[in-house]
Amino acid sequence: MKRCIKRIVDEVKKYKILPTRKLLMVVGIIVLVVVVSRISLSNPQQKLVTEGGKYEFPSARDKRKATDVMFNDVSVRAVIADTTTERSIGLSGYEALNKDQAMLFVFDTLDYHSFWMRDMNFSIDIIWLDENKEVVFIKESAEPQDFPESYKSPAKALYVLEVYDGFVVDEKVEIESTFSWK
Repeated sequence: MKRCIKRIVDEVKKYKILPTRKLLMVVGIIVLVVVVSRISLSNPQQKLVTEGGKYEFPSARDKRKATDVMFNDVSVRAVIADTTTERSIGLSGYEALNKDQAMLFVFDTLDYHSFWMRDMNFSIDIIWLDENKEVVFIKESAEPQDFPESYKSPAKALYVLEVYDGFVVDEKVEIESTFSWK
């Protein structure tokens, strides 16, 4: 970025288009616009942030990226994390997770996906699912103080579902259990 700006400044100076001060101001404004636009475009949870700076889950009527995940007769509203940035942020920044809330991580490839508890404020159950939405691995009660430890499924997964701590026991989720969503 610095090299690019320096090149622009040098080229403009060479042709004496603007005096140096005005040139620097113009370049500064351009850089500011680029940086601000990149930040706003790269903040995947921007629409989920409330005025108080806390994240909130979208309702069923909301058009934000979310879906209803079903297991037997239980439904949870899951925020979808399907970009690298969204997946790396995960539930960080959320204060709590209600029993009817979750985060669904959607990956591009079936692989061994690792998860950690960086910047988490509460414990969760983590469920890895394959391309058929069938459970291949479960980590119960992952706790914030476990960081920097990471959890990885011994089987390849395409999806990972993070739910409240106790969901696996309460709903009797087991390896080979099947989930569904649209």
